[in-house]
Amino acid sequence: LYEVCRERDLIVFFHAGRAGVEPGFMQPYARMERYEAPVAEFPDVRFVFGHAGARDFEAALPVARGRPNIWMDAHGQGVRDIGRLVDAVGPERVLFGTDWPLFPQAASLAKLLIATRADVALRDRIFGENARELLAS
Repeated sequence: LYEVCRERDLIVFFHAGRAGVEPGFMQPYARMERYEAPVAEFPDVRFVFGHAGARDFEAALPVARGRPNIWMDAHGQGVRDIGRLVDAVGPERVLFGTDWPLFPQAASLAKLLIATRADVALRDRIFGENARELLAS
């Protein structure tokens, strides 16, 4: 599957990490160590980790750190962790996400506005430029 994605220049979006709403039998498959092999073996495939690892945020950071083929969707992370995410993976690899229609968009929007209040350039990157660059590459 990853080879086909590479051949067709497709982006792989993972609902990475455990969210706590999935059935118990699926939780082992959402753990971050499951994602280490594909992102390492296919460095030319672009991967997006939805929710930046969700409840496994701490485990997601080392998987994504230093890998330019991984983007992190910040939805579901707190204001403090959004700042940590930017520091860990770089401002060019953090994406705005809403998880809409499951969750209201206002919460994701508010958290990112607060987290980027001191840096308009960072705000512009997360709210649009990063996605444009990811989709255009």
